[in-house]
Amino acid sequence: MKFISTIIVTGFLLISNAQLFVGDNPNIIGPIKGANCSPPSSSTFMQMNNVKAIIHTAGNLWQIPGQNYSQYEVPKNSGIMALFTSALWLGGVDANNQLKLAALRYRSGQDYWTGPLTQGGAETTAENCVFYDKHFVTTQDAIREFNAWFQAGIDDETNGTSTQIELFPEYEVPSMIKEWPAHGDISIGQDFYLAPFFDRDDDGVYNWENGDYPWYDINKTKECSSDRSVSLYGDLNFWWVMNDKGNIHTETGADPIGMEIRSQAFSFSSNDEINNMTFYNYELINRGTQTLFDTYFGCFTDGALGDPYDDYVGCDVNRGLGYYYNGDNFDGDNSGFFGYGDNPPAVGVDFFEGPYQDDDGIDNAYGILPGEALNGIGFGDSIIDNERYGMRRFLYYSNNTNGANPSQTDPQYAADYYSYLKGFWKDGTRFYYGGSGHVSDSEADQNVPCDFMFPGDTDPLGWGTGGIPQPEWTEQTAGNPPNDRRFVQSAGPFILKPGAVNNITVGVVWARAPGGDPFASVESLKRADDKAQSLFENCFKVLDAPHAPLLEAQELDNSVILTLSNPINSNNYLENYIERDPFIISAFNDRDYRFQGYQIYQLSGKDVSVSELQDASKARLVAQCDIQDNIDRIINFEYDDEIDASMPIERVNGSNEGIKHSFYVSEDLFAQGESKLVNFKRYYFVAIAYAYNNYKTYDPNDPLGLDGQKMPYIASRKAPIGEIKVLEVIPHNPSPELDGTIQMVSYGSGPKIKRLDGHGNGGQELELTSSTKSTIISSGYVENPVYNNGSGPINVKVVDPLNVVDGYFECLFTDYNTTTSNSADTADWIINRYASEGGVFIESVSSKRSINNNNEQIIPEWGVSVQINQNNYYFPEGASGDAKEKTTDLLSASITFADSSKRWLAPVPDSDGFYPFNWIRSGDYDPTNGTSTVDDDDCTDATDPNYLSWTDPCSYPDVLNQDNEKIWAGILGGGIAPHKLTGYEASYMPIAYYNYAGVGVARKLASLSWLPSVDIVFTSDKSKWTRCPVIELGREASLNVGGASPGALRASPSVDRNGNPDGTGTGMGWFPGYAIDVESGARLYMAFGENSFLVSDNGADMIWNPTRTLVDDNGTPIFGGMHAFYVFSFQNKSKNSFLQAENYPAYIPSQAENNATNELYNDFQNIESNQTSAKKKVYSSISWVGNPVLGYAQTLLSTDATIRLRVNKEYKNFSNPTNPTGGPNGGKPMYSWNTSDIATELGSADELTSALDLINVVPNPY
Repeated sequence: MKFISTIIVTGFLLISNAQLFVGDNPNIIGPIKGANCSPPSSSTFMQMNNVKAIIHTAGNLWQIPGQNYSQYEVPKNSGIMALFTSALWLGGVDANNQLKLAALRYRSGQDYWTGPLTQGGAETTAENCVFYDKHFVTTQDAIREFNAWFQAGIDDETNGTSTQIELFPEYEVPSMIKEWPAHGDISIGQDFYLAPFFDRDDDGVYNWENGDYPWYDINKTKECSSDRSVSLYGDLNFWWVMNDKGNIHTETGADPIGMEIRSQAFSFSSNDEINNMTFYNYELINRGTQTLFDTYFGCFTDGALGDPYDDYVGCDVNRGLGYYYNGDNFDGDNSGFFGYGDNPPAVGVDFFEGPYQDDDGIDNAYGILPGEALNGIGFGDSIIDNERYGMRRFLYYSNNTNGANPSQTDPQYAADYYSYLKGFWKDGTRFYYGGSGHVSDSEADQNVPCDFMFPGDTDPLGWGTGGIPQPEWTEQTAGNPPNDRRFVQSAGPFILKPGAVNNITVGVVWARAPGGDPFASVESLKRADDKAQSLFENCFKVLDAPHAPLLEAQELDNSVILTLSNPINSNNYLENYIERDPFIISAFNDRDYRFQGYQIYQLSGKDVSVSELQDASKARLVAQCDIQDNIDRIINFEYDDEIDASMPIERVNGSNEGIKHSFYVSEDLFAQGESKLVNFKRYYFVAIAYAYNNYKTYDPNDPLGLDGQKMPYIASRKAPIGEIKVLEVIPHNPSPELDGTIQMVSYGSGPKIKRLDGHGNGGQELELTSSTKSTIISSGYVENPVYNNGSGPINVKVVDPLNVVDGYFECLFTDYNTTTSNSADTADWIINRYASEGGVFIESVSSKRSINNNNEQIIPEWGVSVQINQNNYYFPEGASGDAKEKTTDLLSASITFADSSKRWLAPVPDSDGFYPFNWIRSGDYDPTNGTSTVDDDDCTDATDPNYLSWTDPCSYPDVLNQDNEKIWAGILGGGIAPHKLTGYEASYMPIAYYNYAGVGVARKLASLSWLPSVDIVFTSDKSKWTRCPVIELGREASLNVGGASPGALRASPSVDRNGNPDGTGTGMGWFPGYAIDVESGARLYMAFGENSFLVSDNGADMIWNPTRTLVDDNGTPIFGGMHAFYVFSFQNKSKNSFLQAENYPAYIPSQAENNATNELYNDFQNIESNQTSAKKKVYSSISWVGNPVLGYAQTLLSTDATIRLRVNKEYKNFSNPTNPTGGPNGGKPMYSWNTSDIATELGSADELTSALDLINVVPNPY
C-alpha cells in the first residue's frame, strides 16, 4: 500500500506542493517544570483517501516543522492546501487561581511531548519521551487479515484441516501487530494498559502469538453511547501518546497540567464525501494531583484554503461546526500559494465531542436551559451525568501582520490562550454579536454578548446569546474584509479532577459546490458534515458495503477471461454480506443491506478510481450479474449541488439471471472502429460488488413516500485488504507457454455429462448424444443418458482453457430432505475426482452454497466452474395453492428441417376469437360471466362441451390463472401447446375426451410444471415410427365412420406402417416418428387424431397425413383433416411425489408394437368400457398437443423434421423403473463426466514450434 510515507525528522528539506505560512511566533521562556525532554520530531504522511496530510507526534498537525509551509492537501496531488495547522488548547485554574495551561500553534515553542505519564505523580523521563516519539501505524485491513489468519489456524486445529496454509500461504505477521504498545512500564508507575488491544484469551496481557491484536472493532459490536472504552478507528490509523510534562512550556509559558493524551489520527477510503475527510480523537487523562476549576478544552485551527489571505470563517451552532470559506468567487494563486480557482471549496472542523459536563444528577435534555445544549452528546439519553460538551464557544482571530485589531490577533501569553477559550478577547472584553465582534466595532451590539462568532442563521433559539434570538450574522453580512483567519472551538467550563478521563473528537470536512455564491460551498460542507456526524454517532463504523471481489484474468488470444472470488477475510465471503445501516431508524423497517450483485468495468487507464465509474469517458460497464430474484433495476436518488435537489440515477439495470464468477471479454469498449481486443495491448478492468436495501420505496411525488430509501444501492468502497485494485491484462497467444500449450476448448465449453441418478435440469437446455438417442429409439429407455458437451443437466463450464485437468468426475447431491413435491431445493453437492472411471480417487470439492442459490462456483485448480441452480416451479398470478397449479419456464422451442428448403410442417395458428383457431386457451376470458346462444344469461347451463357449437362464445373459455401472459400460446406460431391449455369444448378442437365427467381433474393433473422437455421427430424412416392409437375427433358420432364416439379409438381397421389393414382389430396406426423425454431418457407414448367425417382431407384413412386445407370455401374449419398428435409423459407420479398423479411408462418398441403389450391401446380399451381410472390415467398423462397441417406447396415427410421443446425441470429424487430402490445415490441426483476430450495439453513440442514460427515478427498493436 502507498498511504504511509517514510518517517520525517525535524529539519527535513522543503516539501514540494507544501504551502507557505506567514505568522508571528513569540518565543517564551518560563520556569523549568518538566523532565528535560527534547521536542518530538517524528512525522508521518497520512494519504489513504483524497487527503494528503502530515501528522506529527509533537502536538500540532499539518504544518511542516520549522518551516512556514503546510501539508493538508485536498484533493490529493493537486498541490493545493486546505488547512495549515491545528492543536489542542487546554486550560484551567487551581484552588489558588493559578492558571495551568497547555497549547500549541506553530511549534516556535513547545508545550507537548511524547510518552505516557506516571500515575499519581504525572512524571516522565527524557528516555521515555524519546521511546514514544513515533506513530504506531495500523490498518484495519491488516488487522482483519491477521484475525482471519489466526482464526483459520484455530479452525484447522479443531477440524483437522489445513485452511490456514491454503488461504494464507506466505503470510507473515506484520510488525505493526508485533510491536503494538499495549502496555506501559509499571516499574516506573505508568498505567499497565496503554494502547487499546483485543484480548482474545482474556488473560489481560497483550500477546499477538495468542491472537491478540490492536483493537479495531472489526465485528462492529461496540456501543459507543454506553461504552466509554476507546478503540481504534478508521481504515488507516496513527496512534501516539503525548503529555504536557516533558519540559517547560515554551509556547505559552504556563504551568503544566499533568495531562496524558492518547491520540489517534485516522481516515477512511470510500467512494463518497468521507473520502475527503480526516478524523482525530484525543483521550485526555489527568495524571496531575490538583483539581482544576473553570476548565476549558479547545481545538485551534489555522486555515489556508488555497490563498490564505482572502478567507472568511463561520460556524454552525447545531452541528458544532467551524469552517473556512473564500471571500469571493475566485481563489487565485498568491505569493506562492496555489489557489482553488473558480467556485472555491469550504473546509471545516466538526467538534463532535468534548469533555464531560460537571455532574448534576440530571439527565439533561437538548435545549438552551442551564445544563442543556444544542450540540455535544449524551443529552436526553436517559443516562444521568453522561453529557459531554460539544462546541460551546467559537471565536476567530487574524494574522498579526495584516492590520487587524491587536486584541483580535494571535495569542502571546498564557492568559491570551485562556481568554480565547473562555470567550473573551485578549483585552478582556467579551465577544459581542455583530460586526467584527469587538467592542470597538460600532456594528457589534454591546448589549448582546455572544458565545459563537458568525453563526449565520444556525442559532435560532439564541443559545449563544442568552436565549435572545438574533438576526443572521456572517462575515459576508458584516462586510468584513477577508483575511488570514484562525479559529478556536472550545468546551467548558467544567471541573477537572485528578484521574479524570475525557475525550475530544473532531472531524475535518471538505466540500465544493459547483457554482453560486462562495457560501454555496458552505452549504455543501454542511451536507457532508451531516454524514461525518452520523459516522461519529455510529462509533465510526463506516457502512462498508460488500468488499470488492478479487478480480483475476487468464489472458488468451485476442481475449481475456475474468474471474471473481471472495477470500475468507472478505465481508462478502460466500456472498453472505449483510450489514445494518444504523441510520435506518424505524424498528419496523428492514435496516440491513444485503449483497445483490457484481459490476465489472473496463477503464480508460490504470489511474481511474472507483469514484469515477460513472464517467463514461473513463469507465464502461463490461459485465453485470445479480441474484436471481425480483430485484433488477436499482435507482438511487442522489443529491445534485447544481439543482439543489435529489436526482434519480440508475445504478443497476440488472440481468436478474443469478451470480456468475467468470466472464469472457473479447471487445474493447473504448476502441475506435474495430472493437476486438488486440494482442499485446494493455487493458484495465475493475470489479465491484453492490448491496441493496429498500426498506421503503422513496417517491418524491408522494408525501407518504418522502421518508423512503433514497439510496437502495451501495457499492464497494474497498477490497478485503486495502484499496480496490485495477487489473491490467495483456491478451496474447498462449501457445508458447509451458513448452507448448494446446488449448482443446474455448471458454464456456463443457464436458459430456452422464446422468447416474435423480432427475431435473435446473434450467439447462439438454441435448442427448446421438448414441444415447439411438439407444432410446431402439430400446425405449436409457437409465443413464449422456448429453452433448456443454448441454447437460448441470452446468460444468470451462473457465480457464489453459488449465483444464484430466480425470473422471462424479457429482452427488447431498445433505437435504426433499420437499413435499420431491424436490431437492436445499441440496449441496460434492464432486469427486478420479484418475479414471473406476480408478484411483484423487480429490474432492464441495459446494460453497446450496443449489437454491444460483451461484457459479469456480474450481480454479480444475479450470472449470460449476453452476447448479434449483429453478423452482411457481404459482402464476391468481393461481391457487394447489401444487398442480404451479407452472415452469419455457426455455426454448424450435422446429428444424433436415433440408431447410422443405418446410413441410405448418401449424394451425392459434388466435383469440370465437372460432376454432382459438385452440390454445391462454388468457383470462371467462364466458360464464357473459351472454351466449345457449343461455340467455350466461354459460353456466351449458351441456356436454363435446357437443357445444363451435360458433358459440361459450366454447372458448380460457384456462384461468395459468398463462395470462400467453407465453405458452406462442410456441412455434401456435402449433403446439401444453395439454392443460388445449381447448376441447366444441367441434374442431384438437382433443376430445371419451364420455368423461372428470375431465377437469385430469387436465389439472396435466400440470404445466410437469411438462417434459421433448424431441418430437418426424421421419420417413419407418423403423423408427411409433405404434399408437388413432383418436376420433369428429364430434357427432352419427357422422363418424363406424359411429365412433368423440374421444374413442377410430372405428376403422388398424393399419401397418404402409397404411394397409394389419388384421389386429381397429383403432391403431403409426405415427411417422417418435418422441423422447430428454430429461428421463425415455421414449414416450404417442397418439394422433383424425376427424373421420373429413374424408376428402385424409381424416378417415388411419394414417397421419394432414392436408394443407385450413378452412373450406364456406369458412368451415378443416384443419387438414384434424391430424392432431399427442405426446404422453413419463412417470409423473414418481418424479413429483404427487399421489393423484399417474405413472405412464416408457414406450418400449418391442412391447408397444404388439397390441397385447401396448399400454396405451389397452388403456383405451378400458376407456371405452367407461373405466374412470383408465380415463384419469390416460388423460392426465398427456403432456403436449400438436395441431399441424401440411405446408403450402409441400410434400409430407419430404425431409426429417424435429420439434424441440425445452422446459425448466426442478432437481428431484427419482427412482427409475429399472431400479425402483434408487440408483447409486439412492435416487438423489448424481452425474458424471470425463475431461479426456477437453483437458489442456502441455509440453507439446509441435505446438511450441508452430507458435514460435508465428513470433518472428510481432506487429505494433496500436
